[in-house]
Amino acid sequence: WNWGKGHLVFMGDIFDRGSKVTETLWLIIKLQKQASEAGGMVHMVLGNHEPMILKGDLRYITDEYYSLCDNLGLDYSGLFGEQTLLGNWIRQNPVMIRINRFVFIHGGISPELYNLSLPADTINSVVRQYFNKTEAERNIAKRDLILGTSGLLWYRGMAADGSRGEIIDDSTLNGALEFYGADAFVIGHTEVDSITTFLDKRVIDVNIPKRDVNIEEQGLLIRGSRLQVVYDSRKKKTL
Repeated sequence: WNWGKGHLVFMGDIFDRGSKVTETLWLIIKLQKQASEAGGMVHMVLGNHEPMILKGDLRYITDEYYSLCDNLGLDYSGLFGEQTLLGNWIRQNPVMIRINRFVFIHGGISPELYNLSLPADTINSVVRQYFNKTEAERNIAKRDLILGTSGLLWYRGMAADGSRGEIIDDSTLNGALEFYGADAFVIGHTEVDSITTFLDKRVIDVNIPKRDVNIEEQGLLIRGSRLQVVYDSRKKKTL
């Protein structure tokens, strides 16, 4: 960890992105500990692929993990059960965080979700209780929406890249920003060739396609209100 008191955010979908899933999860945990000792913080917001694995949806795991589980006589999802260290840790992570004036979510805020007026703490609590099997019956409908196709992990209407018809309207977007005390939402889920902004910089999409070796690795650097894309080559581009 060399970011001092800074914050580092992972945007979810650590699963189903190759054969180094467990190594990556352990690295994030290691960085969390090192950052905390230095006065910084490492966060991971859950993506849609984390719940998929926890629920046994293994469509996108690599062949290496099938081989591993077959050889050990284990179920892949069972590697991340509630009683395992990794499984327990995954289940405690949020689906929404706010750092200063930026809210980090994997997918987006849909009009349906916005209309529920759920604070971030409530959203995270509802999801956490579901994954930890302590869910109250009164929260089932909320959880279904939060984790459904119009929820935080799957909704794509904030990525106005011209590839879809449903785009969040200005009134809903402005209302959501005001409700969550933010100037912009940082999202993943929808792939872009380079980290970019949508909707007058009120949405920042950081999900570059990892499978394309021609796209240089990059991350979003936020200093105050200044937004920059930082590349592996150490060059920077202001958004």
